[in-house]
Amino acid sequence: MNRWALVVEQSIGVGQNMRWDAEVIVETDGSREEALQLLWHHVQGFSPRHPKYVQRRRIYRDGDGFLVINTGTSMSDFPCRFRLMELVSDTGPI
Repeated sequence: MNRWALVVEQSIGVGQNMRWDAEVIVETDGSREEALQLLWHHVQGFSPRHPKYVQRRRIYRDGDGFLVINTGTSMSDFPCRFRLMELVSDTGPI
């Protein structure tokens, strides 16, 4: 059985302090298809850090992930990437 990480990458901060941040939303066991379904569930219910008020949301699928473009009230776009990643090594405790 495979172990999967569901990861979101999004911009945090503003202006010159803006940077990309990656976060594991959840880890899950099962098939790739089951993990993709769970990722899709998280994409639909996700609240981004920016913008605070989303006026428009576009979702694109790309292989094992999704690109979400959120447009705020200032008409600025804030992308988020959702990716499915298979765990291939872990040196930590069980």
